[in-house]
Amino acid sequence: MRGFPLLRFVLVALGLCVAGFPVWSLTRPAPPAVPQTPVRTDAEHREVELVVNTSTPALVRISSPDGAILETVTPTSSASARFAQNASAPDDLVVSARWEAGGEQALRVRIIQNEETLLDRTLWAEGELEDVIGFQP
Repeated sequence: MRGFPLLRFVLVALGLCVAGFPVWSLTRPAPPAVPQTPVRTDAEHREVELVVNTSTPALVRISSPDGAILETVTPTSSASARFAQNASAPDDLVVSARWEAGGEQALRVRIIQNEETLLDRTLWAEGELEDVIGFQP
């Protein structure tokens, strides 16, 4: 055996530590995920799901007087969001969409609560759409 056995041992131990650090960092437990703040639901408010589908990809924005509910940054054919809605007097929704494709296009807006469809409206436009959907409780 040539060389110093103690030096070889130190180099092998150092090599194992360097190679073991990535394995250790990948296998240790991740910090717990931050819980998402629950949507306010009480007797006055109900949590509903807004589902939007378009005939061809479009930029979509849906808002209420409280602010934007759903806004896409890239053209998409479907999107969804959850929000709290006043149960006794729901707000009207402002729907805006812009398509790059020409011709008449369709946009379908649905509001769902516990598997029950509360609103189902289809809007048609060419190029751009701006409309208000009145919601009847």
